[in-house]
Amino acid sequence: MLLGTLLAFAMHVSASDTETMYIGTYTDPAGSKGIYRVVLDSETGQLSEPVLAVEATAPSYIAIHPSGKFLYSVNEYSSGEASSFKVQAEGLKKLNTVTFDGGGSCHISIDPSGKWAFISAYGGGALTLLPILGDGSLGKVSDRFANKGSGPNKQRQERPHMHFSSADPSGKLLYACDLGTDEILGFRLDDKPGKLTPIPSVKAEPGAGPRHFAMDPRGRHLYCANELALTISVFRRNTDTGALSPLQTLSALDHAEPKNGMSMAAIRVHSKKPFAYASIRGKDAIAVFGIQADGRLKLIENQP
Repeated sequence: MLLGTLLAFAMHVSASDTETMYIGTYTDPAGSKGIYRVVLDSETGQLSEPVLAVEATAPSYIAIHPSGKFLYSVNEYSSGEASSFKVQAEGLKKLNTVTFDGGGSCHISIDPSGKWAFISAYGGGALTLLPILGDGSLGKVSDRFANKGSGPNKQRQERPHMHFSSADPSGKLLYACDLGTDEILGFRLDDKPGKLTPIPSVKAEPGAGPRHFAMDPRGRHLYCANELALTISVFRRNTDTGALSPLQTLSALDHAEPKNGMSMAAIRVHSKKPFAYASIRGKDAIAVFGIQADGRLKLIENQP
């Protein structure tokens, strides 16, 4: 049993009916010790007992390299740390740790080419770009973007809070959610020098608190889960310029109810079927949406 909080998981798909999954956690002397490994039986849906893959401090978010050979994590307790690991049959072997200016780093993602790691810092309100070297280890900071601004929620939006970032399917454009400023920020990734060039951003509704997004497989629409408002913002995306335009905002709740104690967390889009799924904390439910032909969503149910 993991006594720390389970924060994120990454999956390494095998050719058999089993898939290896890694779980990131908050750590504690009396609880979780780092990153855990479980095996999923894709026929039965059963998970094996978690086994410690490697000790690490607060690896609250983790990401697998496209090759499946490496895994990366952030240390959310730090003022800015990310670590790299080699995936081995018996667990994870640490390669290195890189430090940077990014307090409360809460998310890491890898671009489709496997050359870059993007790190979002909630506390520092910054986005950091790290190169991935030939041996899978992380290099020194290539670029950093610190946002400015605030939102109407004085308790949660007093300053920028970068929460999530991910590249588009081409790997040439990057988007980031800033919960503190209600923005979905856009950047063009210049691969050779490793620089981020801002493109026009777009805003969710005031006080929405954009936390996490997902794109459809072809990158035509972006679906953003808003933590504070418990809504989903849908944006149409120009796949050439990267520009986002608002298309729809809808509630993630299937009926009117008090929102106290509830908030949105993550959203995923099915890789083959027209469905999206978003997690609702506090209600402990998954909001299930159908994706319409024009990219808009239709709420189907809240699944406990």
